[in-house]
Amino acid sequence: MNDARSTGVGLTCAGLPAGALDDFLTAETIAEIAQSFWDAFLPDDAVLLPGSTLPATEEVRGRIDIGGSWSGSVELSCSLAAARRIAAAMFSLSSDALEVSDVHDAVGELVNVVGGNIKSILPAPTSLSVPTVGDEAGEWRFAATLEHEVLLDWRGEPVVVRVWRAAGPATS
Repeated sequence: MNDARSTGVGLTCAGLPAGALDDFLTAETIAEIAQSFWDAFLPDDAVLLPGSTLPATEEVRGRIDIGGSWSGSVELSCSLAAARRIAAAMFSLSSDALEVSDVHDAVGELVNVVGGNIKSILPAPTSLSVPTVGDEAGEWRFAATLEHEVLLDWRGEPVVVRVWRAAGPATS
């Protein structure tokens, strides 16, 4: 795991000062939350290890927004190969039988569970958006500060979970 690029300096969101996220959320906690998803949804294939490299290509990205006492986003990105393996394992389908929508649904569910678990450890009030999944990074990153980046490895494929702090005031 690697959160060397964690910041937590300078911004303040309603009720939760900059840097206070670290009181609730660490890279280790994020890795444990991701592992709990693997244990629950991919029990036959649940070996999720600390990673050391970013994917060569982050072809599939899921994102969910958190608003309230802390505002930001949780992003999960991985290669298309990893996303297809996740979908195949979740839906008990062969890789050949998967549609693009199946892959997006699986990554959306993964980021929803991870984001929901992160939301649950933040001080109230907080709310969670509907997850979005796509193939691009999106301009929202330019208005956010990277709080945590956790590199994981699943079946030889890197999986990245990022937590971004929204720039500007929090909303409920």
